[in-house]
Amino acid sequence: MLMALDLKRTYTAILDNAYQVSYEKIENKIGSLDFTMPLDDPKNEFIAEMQWVELTDNENEYIGLYRVMPTTIKKDANNNQIHYSATEALCTLGDTVLFGCHEIKNKTTKEAIQFLLNKQKTKHWVLKKCDFSRKLTYKWENENGLVEPLFSIPADFEEEYLWQWNTEVYPFELSLVKPPTEPVARIQEGYNMQGFEIERNPKMLINRIYPLGSGEGVNKVNIRSVNQGVPYLENKAAIDRYGLLESIWVEQRFSDPKALKENALRMLEEWTKPQVSWVVTAADLIKLTDQPLAIDRLRLGTVIMINTNEFGSVNLRIKKESKKDVFGAPQDIQLELGNLQETIHSTMTAFSRKQEINETYAQGATTLLNRSIQGELSKTQPVELNLYFDEDILYINTAELTFKATAKGPSHSVTNIDLVVDGKKLPQLSLQQQRLNILSYLRKTTDEKIERGNHTLQFFSHQPLWLDASVICRVYIQSQLGGQF
Repeated sequence: MLMALDLKRTYTAILDNAYQVSYEKIENKIGSLDFTMPLDDPKNEFIAEMQWVELTDNENEYIGLYRVMPTTIKKDANNNQIHYSATEALCTLGDTVLFGCHEIKNKTTKEAIQFLLNKQKTKHWVLKKCDFSRKLTYKWENENGLVEPLFSIPADFEEEYLWQWNTEVYPFELSLVKPPTEPVARIQEGYNMQGFEIERNPKMLINRIYPLGSGEGVNKVNIRSVNQGVPYLENKAAIDRYGLLESIWVEQRFSDPKALKENALRMLEEWTKPQVSWVVTAADLIKLTDQPLAIDRLRLGTVIMINTNEFGSVNLRIKKESKKDVFGAPQDIQLELGNLQETIHSTMTAFSRKQEINETYAQGATTLLNRSIQGELSKTQPVELNLYFDEDILYINTAELTFKATAKGPSHSVTNIDLVVDGKKLPQLSLQQQRLNILSYLRKTTDEKIERGNHTLQFFSHQPLWLDASVICRVYIQSQLGGQF
Protein backbone atom coordinates (compact mmCIF):
# COMPACT_ATOMS: atom_id res chain seq x y z
CA MET A 1 0.00 0.00 0.00
CA LEU A 2 1.24 3.45 -0.93
CA MET A 3 -0.07 6.21 1.31
CA ALA A 4 0.10 9.99 1.02
CA LEU A 5 0.80 12.08 4.13
CA ASP A 6 0.88 15.80 4.79
CA LEU A 7 3.75 17.73 6.38
CA LYS A 8 2.58 16.66 9.83
CA ARG A 9 2.66 13.02 8.68
CA THR A 10 -1.12 12.65 8.86
CA TYR A 11 -2.46 10.14 6.34
CA THR A 12 -4.44 11.89 3.61
CA ALA A 13 -4.98 9.31 0.85
CA ILE A 14 -4.45 5.72 -0.23
CA LEU A 15 -2.78 5.88 -3.63
CA ASP A 16 -4.43 2.72 -4.90
CA ASN A 17 -3.92 3.61 -8.57
CA ALA A 18 -0.16 4.01 -8.26
CA TYR A 19 1.83 1.73 -10.54
CA GLN A 20 5.46 1.06 -11.48
CA VAL A 21 6.31 1.52 -7.83
CA SER A 22 10.04 0.96 -7.39
CA TYR A 23 12.51 1.58 -4.60
CA GLU A 24 16.24 1.50 -4.04
CA LYS A 25 18.10 1.16 -0.73
CA ILE A 26 21.87 1.69 -0.60
CA GLU A 27 24.20 1.04 2.32
CA ASN A 28 25.07 4.26 4.16
CA LYS A 29 23.29 6.41 1.61
CA ILE A 30 19.85 7.94 1.25
CA GLY A 31 17.58 5.72 -0.84
CA SER A 32 14.83 6.60 -3.30
CA LEU A 33 11.30 5.75 -4.39
CA ASP A 34 9.62 6.22 -7.77
CA PHE A 35 6.01 5.72 -8.78
CA THR A 36 3.52 6.78 -11.41
CA MET A 37 -0.07 7.98 -11.15
CA PRO A 38 -2.74 8.54 -13.82
CA LEU A 39 -2.84 12.21 -14.68
CA ASP A 40 -6.59 12.41 -14.09
CA ASP A 41 -6.52 10.66 -10.69
CA PRO A 42 -8.06 13.10 -8.18
CA LYS A 43 -5.70 11.84 -5.48
CA ASN A 44 -2.81 13.63 -7.15
CA GLU A 45 -3.86 16.67 -5.18
CA PHE A 46 -2.65 14.90 -2.02
CA ILE A 47 0.84 14.41 -3.47
CA ALA A 48 2.86 17.59 -3.26
CA GLU A 49 6.54 18.38 -3.28
CA MET A 50 8.19 18.15 0.18
CA GLN A 51 5.25 16.16 1.56
CA TRP A 52 5.35 12.47 2.41
CA VAL A 53 4.52 9.07 0.98
CA GLU A 54 4.82 5.80 2.88
CA LEU A 55 5.35 2.43 1.22
CA THR A 56 4.22 -0.91 2.63
CA ASP A 57 4.06 -3.93 0.31
CA ASN A 58 1.18 -6.37 -0.12
CA GLU A 59 2.58 -8.64 2.62
CA ASN A 60 2.54 -5.66 5.01
CA GLU A 61 6.33 -5.31 5.04
CA TYR A 62 7.23 -1.71 5.78
CA ILE A 63 9.58 -0.35 3.12
CA GLY A 64 10.02 3.25 4.23
CA LEU A 65 8.89 6.86 4.52
CA TYR A 66 9.82 9.18 1.66
CA ARG A 67 9.65 12.87 0.92
CA VAL A 68 8.26 13.75 -2.51
CA MET A 69 10.83 15.64 -4.59
CA PRO A 70 10.59 16.20 -8.37
CA THR A 71 7.51 15.36 -10.42
CA THR A 72 7.23 14.91 -14.15
CA ILE A 73 3.95 15.27 -16.03
CA LYS A 74 3.84 13.39 -19.33
CA LYS A 75 0.91 13.59 -21.70
CA ASP A 76 0.84 12.53 -25.34
CA ALA A 77 -0.86 9.97 -27.55
CA ASN A 78 0.61 7.12 -25.50
CA ASN A 79 0.86 8.63 -22.03
CA ASN A 80 -1.38 10.39 -19.58
CA GLN A 81 0.56 10.22 -16.35
CA ILE A 82 2.51 11.90 -13.59
CA HIS A 83 5.80 10.41 -12.46
CA TYR A 84 6.87 11.07 -8.89
CA SER A 85 10.29 10.68 -7.29
CA ALA A 86 10.90 10.70 -3.56
CA THR A 87 13.84 10.31 -1.19
CA GLU A 88 14.09 8.60 2.18
CA ALA A 89 13.18 10.65 5.22
CA LEU A 90 16.82 11.01 6.24
CA CYS A 91 16.99 13.75 3.61
CA THR A 92 15.31 16.08 6.14
CA LEU A 93 18.73 16.45 7.76
CA GLY A 94 19.60 18.49 4.69
CA ASP A 95 17.14 21.20 5.74
CA THR A 96 19.53 22.70 8.33
CA VAL A 97 22.84 24.30 7.40
CA LEU A 98 26.01 24.57 9.47
CA PHE A 99 26.85 28.22 9.04
CA GLY A 100 30.34 29.27 10.05
CA CYS A 101 32.93 27.03 11.67
CA HIS A 102 31.98 24.28 14.11
CA GLU A 103 34.75 22.37 15.85
CA ILE A 104 34.50 19.77 18.61
CA LYS A 105 37.63 18.32 20.17
CA ASN A 106 38.24 14.91 21.70
CA LYS A 107 34.59 13.87 21.54
CA THR A 108 33.23 10.33 21.36
CA THR A 109 31.36 9.15 18.28
CA LYS A 110 28.08 9.39 20.15
CA GLU A 111 28.83 12.94 21.30
CA ALA A 112 29.74 14.00 17.77
CA ILE A 113 26.50 12.60 16.34
CA GLN A 114 24.49 14.23 19.09
CA PHE A 115 26.23 17.55 18.47
CA LEU A 116 25.00 17.54 14.87
CA LEU A 117 21.50 16.32 15.68
CA ASN A 118 21.18 19.14 18.20
CA LYS A 119 21.65 21.60 15.31
CA GLN A 120 18.35 20.59 13.69
CA LYS A 121 15.93 23.47 13.44
CA THR A 122 13.09 20.94 13.42
CA LYS A 123 13.93 17.99 15.66
CA HIS A 124 13.00 15.19 13.27
CA TRP A 125 15.79 12.84 14.39
CA VAL A 126 17.10 11.41 17.65
CA LEU A 127 20.00 9.07 18.26
CA LYS A 128 18.90 5.59 19.29
CA LYS A 129 22.10 3.54 19.28
CA CYS A 130 25.81 3.97 18.67
CA ASP A 131 28.17 0.98 18.75
CA PHE A 132 31.34 3.08 18.51
CA SER A 133 33.14 5.17 21.11
CA ARG A 134 36.12 6.71 19.26
CA LYS A 135 37.43 10.00 20.60
CA LEU A 136 38.30 12.31 17.72
CA THR A 137 38.30 15.96 16.76
CA TYR A 138 35.80 17.06 14.13
CA LYS A 139 35.48 20.31 12.26
CA TRP A 140 32.88 21.45 9.75
CA GLU A 141 32.52 24.81 8.06
CA ASN A 142 29.67 26.25 6.01
CA GLU A 143 27.99 22.94 5.26
CA ASN A 144 24.77 22.82 3.26
CA GLY A 145 22.91 20.34 5.41
CA LEU A 146 23.78 17.92 8.21
CA VAL A 147 23.87 14.75 6.11
CA GLU A 148 27.45 15.01 4.84
CA PRO A 149 28.86 16.09 8.24
CA LEU A 150 26.98 13.22 9.86
CA PHE A 151 28.25 10.67 7.35
CA SER A 152 31.80 12.00 7.76
CA ILE A 153 31.92 11.07 11.47
CA PRO A 154 32.70 7.34 10.97
CA ALA A 155 34.26 7.78 7.52
CA ASP A 156 37.81 7.30 8.84
CA PHE A 157 37.14 4.26 11.01
CA GLU A 158 39.32 1.25 10.23
CA GLU A 159 36.31 -1.05 10.60
CA GLU A 160 32.98 -1.28 8.88
CA TYR A 161 29.92 0.57 10.08
CA LEU A 162 26.28 0.73 9.12
CA TRP A 163 23.83 3.63 9.41
CA GLN A 164 20.30 2.49 10.18
CA TRP A 165 17.13 4.49 10.63
CA ASN A 166 13.58 3.85 11.80
CA THR A 167 10.84 6.08 10.41
CA GLU A 168 7.91 4.10 11.83
CA VAL A 169 8.20 6.24 14.97
CA TYR A 170 8.51 9.98 15.53
CA PRO A 171 10.88 11.56 16.21
CA PHE A 172 12.68 9.31 13.73
CA GLU A 173 15.45 7.13 15.17
CA LEU A 174 19.01 7.02 13.86
CA SER A 175 21.61 4.39 14.75
CA LEU A 176 25.26 3.75 13.91
CA VAL A 177 25.99 0.05 14.36
CA LYS A 178 28.59 -2.58 13.65
CA PRO A 179 27.27 -4.66 10.75
CA PRO A 180 26.88 -8.43 11.03
CA THR A 181 29.67 -10.64 9.71
CA GLU A 182 28.04 -14.10 9.74
CA PRO A 183 25.72 -15.25 6.95
CA VAL A 184 22.07 -15.59 7.89
CA ALA A 185 20.58 -16.05 4.42
CA ARG A 186 21.42 -17.79 1.16
CA ILE A 187 21.28 -17.34 -2.58
CA GLN A 188 21.77 -20.59 -4.47
CA GLU A 189 21.75 -21.63 -8.09
CA GLY A 190 18.77 -23.84 -8.80
CA TYR A 191 16.95 -22.48 -5.76
CA ASN A 192 16.38 -18.73 -5.60
CA MET A 193 19.11 -17.38 -7.88
CA GLN A 194 17.96 -16.12 -11.26
CA GLY A 195 21.31 -14.81 -12.48
CA PHE A 196 24.48 -13.05 -11.43
CA GLU A 197 27.27 -10.86 -12.74
CA ILE A 198 30.75 -10.53 -11.25
CA GLU A 199 32.94 -7.52 -11.99
CA ARG A 200 36.61 -7.16 -11.09
CA ASN A 201 37.54 -3.53 -11.55
CA PRO A 202 41.25 -2.55 -11.50
CA LYS A 203 40.58 1.13 -12.26
CA MET A 204 40.92 2.03 -8.60
CA LEU A 205 44.14 0.11 -8.03
CA ILE A 206 46.72 2.21 -6.19
CA ASN A 207 49.91 0.86 -4.61
CA ARG A 208 51.70 4.08 -3.68
CA ILE A 209 49.95 7.09 -2.15
CA TYR A 210 51.15 10.51 -1.09
CA PRO A 211 48.87 11.49 1.82
CA LEU A 212 48.25 15.19 2.43
CA GLY A 213 46.17 16.79 5.15
CA SER A 214 45.07 20.30 5.98
CA GLY A 215 46.93 23.44 5.00
CA GLU A 216 48.26 25.00 1.84
CA GLY A 217 51.56 25.04 -0.01
CA VAL A 218 54.55 24.18 2.19
CA ASN A 219 52.19 24.17 5.17
CA LYS A 220 50.18 21.20 3.94
CA VAL A 221 50.30 18.39 6.50
CA ASN A 222 52.21 15.35 5.26
CA ILE A 223 53.67 12.18 6.78
CA ARG A 224 57.40 12.86 6.47
CA SER A 225 57.83 13.53 10.21
CA VAL A 226 56.32 10.13 11.12
CA ASN A 227 57.54 8.13 8.12
CA GLN A 228 61.35 8.50 8.24
CA GLY A 229 61.28 11.50 5.94
CA VAL A 230 59.47 9.66 3.13
CA PRO A 231 56.32 11.44 1.84
CA TYR A 232 54.57 8.33 0.53
CA LEU A 233 53.36 4.86 1.55
CA GLU A 234 53.55 1.87 -0.76
CA ASN A 235 52.78 -1.83 -1.06
CA LYS A 236 55.79 -3.48 -2.68
CA ALA A 237 54.04 -6.78 -3.35
CA ALA A 238 51.29 -4.98 -5.26
CA ILE A 239 53.87 -2.95 -7.18
CA ASP A 240 55.60 -6.18 -8.24
CA ARG A 241 52.29 -7.64 -9.40
CA TYR A 242 50.64 -4.66 -11.13
CA GLY A 243 53.45 -2.14 -11.65
CA LEU A 244 53.74 1.21 -9.91
CA LEU A 245 50.37 3.00 -9.62
CA GLU A 246 50.63 6.31 -7.75
CA SER A 247 48.05 8.71 -6.40
CA ILE A 248 47.99 11.85 -4.26
CA TRP A 249 45.35 11.54 -1.56
CA VAL A 250 44.20 14.79 0.07
CA GLU A 251 41.99 14.78 3.15
CA GLN A 252 41.68 18.21 4.72
CA ARG A 253 40.25 16.88 7.98
CA PHE A 254 43.68 15.65 9.12
CA SER A 255 45.98 18.10 10.87
CA ASP A 256 47.97 15.42 12.73
CA PRO A 257 50.63 13.58 10.66
CA LYS A 258 50.32 10.38 12.71
CA ALA A 259 46.55 10.16 12.24
CA LEU A 260 46.99 10.96 8.55
CA LYS A 261 49.48 8.11 8.14
CA GLU A 262 47.32 5.59 10.03
CA ASN A 263 44.34 6.37 7.85
CA ALA A 264 46.42 6.30 4.67
CA LEU A 265 47.76 2.84 5.56
CA ARG A 266 44.21 1.58 5.85
CA MET A 267 43.32 3.17 2.54
CA LEU A 268 46.35 1.64 0.85
CA GLU A 269 45.45 -1.83 2.10
CA GLU A 270 42.12 -1.64 0.29
CA TRP A 271 43.33 0.14 -2.84
CA THR A 272 45.95 -2.50 -3.63
CA LYS A 273 43.20 -5.01 -4.45
CA PRO A 274 40.86 -4.91 -7.46
CA GLN A 275 37.32 -4.03 -6.53
CA VAL A 276 35.07 -7.09 -6.78
CA SER A 277 31.31 -6.61 -6.94
CA TRP A 278 28.42 -8.97 -7.55
CA VAL A 279 25.08 -8.06 -9.08
CA VAL A 280 22.53 -10.76 -8.38
CA THR A 281 18.96 -11.17 -9.52
CA ALA A 282 17.04 -13.43 -7.18
CA ALA A 283 13.58 -14.56 -6.26
CA ASP A 284 12.33 -12.98 -3.04
CA LEU A 285 10.81 -16.24 -1.83
CA ILE A 286 9.33 -14.76 1.32
CA LYS A 287 6.83 -13.05 -1.01
CA LEU A 288 5.83 -16.34 -2.65
CA THR A 289 5.22 -18.67 0.28
CA ASP A 290 2.70 -18.74 3.10
CA GLN A 291 5.38 -19.80 5.59
CA PRO A 292 8.54 -17.87 4.62
CA LEU A 293 11.91 -19.01 5.94
CA ALA A 294 14.28 -16.56 7.63
CA ILE A 295 17.13 -17.98 5.55
CA ASP A 296 15.40 -16.65 2.43
CA ARG A 297 15.15 -13.06 3.66
CA LEU A 298 17.35 -10.95 1.39
CA ARG A 299 17.58 -7.41 2.73
CA LEU A 300 20.08 -4.55 2.86
CA GLY A 301 22.94 -5.11 5.31
CA THR A 302 22.42 -8.86 5.54
CA VAL A 303 25.35 -11.22 5.03
CA ILE A 304 24.48 -13.78 2.36
CA MET A 305 26.10 -17.10 1.49
CA ILE A 306 26.14 -17.31 -2.30
CA ASN A 307 26.45 -20.83 -3.71
CA THR A 308 27.39 -21.11 -7.38
CA ASN A 309 28.32 -24.05 -9.55
CA GLU A 310 31.40 -22.45 -11.14
CA PHE A 311 32.70 -20.20 -8.35
CA GLY A 312 31.85 -22.18 -5.24
CA SER A 313 30.60 -20.41 -2.11
CA VAL A 314 31.33 -16.90 -0.92
CA ASN A 315 29.97 -14.75 1.89
CA LEU A 316 29.01 -11.22 0.83
CA ARG A 317 27.03 -8.37 2.33
CA ILE A 318 24.08 -6.82 0.53
CA LYS A 319 25.15 -3.26 -0.27
CA LYS A 320 22.19 -2.32 -2.41
CA GLU A 321 18.64 -3.65 -2.54
CA SER A 322 16.05 -2.66 -5.12
CA LYS A 323 12.76 -3.72 -6.65
CA LYS A 324 11.45 -2.44 -9.95
CA ASP A 325 7.76 -3.23 -9.38
CA VAL A 326 6.80 -3.69 -5.75
CA PHE A 327 3.16 -4.57 -6.43
CA GLY A 328 3.35 -6.03 -9.96
CA ALA A 329 6.38 -8.31 -9.41
CA PRO A 330 7.05 -8.43 -5.66
CA GLN A 331 9.15 -11.59 -6.00
CA ASP A 332 11.81 -9.95 -8.23
CA ILE A 333 14.64 -8.42 -6.25
CA GLN A 334 17.94 -7.00 -7.48
CA LEU A 335 20.96 -7.04 -5.20
CA GLU A 336 24.46 -5.66 -5.30
CA LEU A 337 26.89 -7.35 -2.94
CA GLY A 338 30.41 -6.56 -1.82
CA ASN A 339 33.26 -8.04 0.22
CA LEU A 340 32.80 -7.96 3.98
CA GLN A 341 36.03 -5.97 4.42
CA GLU A 342 35.40 -3.61 1.52
CA THR A 343 35.28 -0.37 3.48
CA ILE A 344 37.26 2.07 1.38
CA HIS A 345 36.36 1.79 -2.30
CA SER A 346 33.31 4.00 -1.82
CA THR A 347 35.72 6.70 -0.71
CA MET A 348 37.22 6.75 -4.18
CA THR A 349 33.85 6.97 -5.94
CA ALA A 350 32.93 9.88 -3.70
CA PHE A 351 36.32 11.53 -4.14
CA SER A 352 35.06 14.42 -6.23
CA ARG A 353 32.34 15.10 -3.68
CA LYS A 354 34.93 15.13 -0.90
CA GLN A 355 36.96 17.67 -2.80
CA GLU A 356 33.88 19.85 -3.19
CA ILE A 357 33.21 19.66 0.53
CA ASN A 358 36.81 20.26 1.45
CA GLU A 359 36.84 23.53 -0.47
CA THR A 360 34.64 24.99 2.26
CA TYR A 361 36.79 23.76 5.14
CA ALA A 362 38.92 26.21 7.10
CA GLN A 363 42.18 26.20 5.17
CA GLY A 364 44.00 28.96 6.96
CA ALA A 365 46.33 31.52 5.42
CA THR A 366 49.99 32.39 5.30
CA THR A 367 50.77 35.87 6.58
CA LEU A 368 53.68 38.05 7.68
CA LEU A 369 54.38 39.14 11.25
CA ASN A 370 56.64 42.17 11.48
CA ARG A 371 58.18 43.29 14.78
CA SER A 372 60.63 46.20 14.97
CA ILE A 373 62.41 48.25 17.61
CA GLN A 374 64.78 51.19 17.91
CA GLY A 375 66.90 52.12 20.88
CA GLU A 376 70.26 52.70 22.53
CA LEU A 377 72.12 49.67 23.76
CA SER A 378 75.25 49.05 25.80
CA LYS A 379 76.86 46.24 27.76
CA THR A 380 74.59 46.83 30.74
CA GLN A 381 71.57 48.20 28.91
CA PRO A 382 70.35 45.77 26.26
CA VAL A 383 67.64 46.46 23.72
CA GLU A 384 64.91 43.82 23.79
CA LEU A 385 62.72 42.85 20.85
CA ASN A 386 59.75 40.69 21.85
CA LEU A 387 57.96 38.22 19.60
CA TYR A 388 54.64 36.58 20.39
CA PHE A 389 53.27 33.55 18.56
CA ASP A 390 49.58 32.92 19.23
CA GLU A 391 48.06 29.47 19.69
CA ASP A 392 46.17 29.65 16.38
CA ILE A 393 49.45 29.76 14.46
CA LEU A 394 49.81 26.26 13.06
CA TYR A 395 53.24 26.66 11.47
CA ILE A 396 56.11 29.12 11.61
CA ASN A 397 57.83 28.96 8.22
CA THR A 398 60.53 31.62 8.55
CA ALA A 399 61.90 34.05 11.13
CA GLU A 400 64.44 36.51 9.73
CA LEU A 401 66.24 39.27 11.61
CA THR A 402 67.49 42.44 9.96
CA PHE A 403 69.32 45.15 11.93
CA LYS A 404 71.82 47.99 11.73
CA ALA A 405 73.79 49.34 14.67
CA THR A 406 75.64 52.67 14.50
CA ALA A 407 78.14 54.15 16.94
CA LYS A 408 77.20 57.26 18.87
CA GLY A 409 79.69 60.11 18.47
CA PRO A 410 83.14 59.88 16.84
CA SER A 411 84.05 56.39 18.13
CA HIS A 412 84.24 53.66 15.50
CA SER A 413 86.06 50.99 17.50
CA VAL A 414 82.98 48.76 17.89
CA THR A 415 82.72 46.22 15.08
CA ASN A 416 80.57 43.48 16.64
CA ILE A 417 77.36 43.11 18.53
CA ASP A 418 76.10 40.37 20.89
CA LEU A 419 72.69 38.75 20.43
CA VAL A 420 70.86 36.43 22.83
CA VAL A 421 67.70 34.67 21.57
CA ASP A 422 65.56 33.02 24.25
CA GLY A 423 68.63 32.71 26.47
CA LYS A 424 70.88 31.31 23.74
CA LYS A 425 73.88 33.44 22.83
CA LEU A 426 74.73 33.58 19.15
CA PRO A 427 78.27 33.94 17.79
CA GLN A 428 79.26 37.62 17.59
CA LEU A 429 77.65 39.43 14.72
CA SER A 430 78.73 42.37 12.59
CA LEU A 431 76.93 45.67 13.06
CA GLN A 432 74.67 45.06 10.10
CA GLN A 433 72.70 41.94 9.15
CA GLN A 434 70.20 41.22 6.40
CA ARG A 435 67.60 38.47 6.84
CA LEU A 436 69.48 36.43 9.41
CA ASN A 437 67.66 33.12 10.01
CA ILE A 438 66.93 32.78 13.76
CA LEU A 439 64.53 29.81 13.62
CA SER A 440 67.04 27.39 15.13
CA TYR A 441 67.56 29.66 18.15
CA LEU A 442 63.92 30.13 19.11
CA ARG A 443 62.75 28.10 22.10
CA LYS A 444 61.35 24.67 21.14
CA THR A 445 58.92 22.18 22.62
CA THR A 446 59.88 18.55 23.30
CA ASP A 447 58.82 17.60 19.75
CA GLU A 448 61.10 20.29 18.28
CA LYS A 449 58.32 22.69 17.34
CA ILE A 450 58.72 26.38 18.11
CA GLU A 451 56.94 27.10 21.35
CA ARG A 452 53.85 29.31 21.20
CA GLY A 453 53.90 32.39 23.39
CA ASN A 454 56.59 34.96 24.14
CA HIS A 455 60.12 34.96 22.70
CA THR A 456 62.82 37.52 23.42
CA LEU A 457 65.78 38.84 21.41
CA GLN A 458 68.37 40.81 23.49
CA PHE A 459 71.05 42.97 21.85
CA PHE A 460 74.25 43.91 23.77
CA SER A 461 77.32 46.02 22.94
CA HIS A 462 80.56 46.89 24.77
CA GLN A 463 80.08 50.52 23.79
CA PRO A 464 76.92 52.58 23.27
CA LEU A 465 75.26 51.95 19.92
CA TRP A 466 72.04 53.01 18.29
CA LEU A 467 70.04 50.04 16.99
CA ASP A 468 67.36 49.71 14.32
CA ALA A 469 66.10 46.10 14.22
CA SER A 470 63.17 44.17 12.80
CA VAL A 471 62.07 40.54 12.61
CA ILE A 472 59.81 39.31 9.83
CA CYS A 473 58.10 35.93 10.32
CA ARG A 474 56.07 33.98 7.81
CA VAL A 475 53.39 32.10 9.71
CA TYR A 476 50.45 29.93 8.81
CA ILE A 477 47.33 30.90 10.75
CA GLN A 478 44.11 28.96 11.07
CA SER A 479 42.02 31.18 13.30
CA GLN A 480 38.54 30.58 14.67
CA LEU A 481 38.79 33.48 17.12
CA GLY A 482 36.85 36.72 17.17
CA GLY A 483 34.50 38.06 14.53
CA GLN A 484 34.69 39.98 11.27
CA PHE A 485 35.21 43.68 11.95
